[in-house]
Amino acid sequence: MDKFRKQIVDSLYGIKKEVIPVQLVSIAKELGYTVYRFRSNFEALDISGIVNYDEKKILLNELDFNMRQRFTLAHEIGHIVLKHLENGEIVDYRENLLNPDDEKEHDANRFAVELLMPQKQFKEKFEEIKNENNFNSDDYKVITVSRLASYFITPYYATEVRVKEFRLLDYMRK
Repeated sequence: MDKFRKQIVDSLYGIKKEVIPVQLVSIAKELGYTVYRFRSNFEALDISGIVNYDEKKILLNELDFNMRQRFTLAHEIGHIVLKHLENGEIVDYRENLLNPDDEKEHDANRFAVELLMPQKQFKEKFEEIKNENNFNSDDYKVITVSRLASYFITPYYATEVRVKEFRLLDYMRK
């Protein structure tokens, strides 16, 4: 994970990354890319995003919900920053984002998680939520992950991965 944190810091130096929620369209623009949304037809229904390196475009499926579009955009920025291609395009399908089948897709997912939910801010927000809530409830996990997802504007599943990564809910299992 440190590899991706360093890539984010090195490649996005000078771009405001500390602002939560992370301003992804501004980051794409700083990298020289324009973000567009497309309405998928039946053949493209399963496509979440596309990076076109030649035309410097990132395309997002407008039928995806906002949190999903943000994760896809961060994922596509990951492809750009990690230099997965120099020209041509990368097409990302929903299934590959959820269950990446190759190293580049997995790395772009990890990059997206690091970019959208920076470690320091994530842990700080978790502590704030923990101190505000009654964690005697059976729903403590769902409530916590949902509030974090809402704050960072990230999909529940990606937020849950981050919570597990830091073992933030482990203390409640005793």
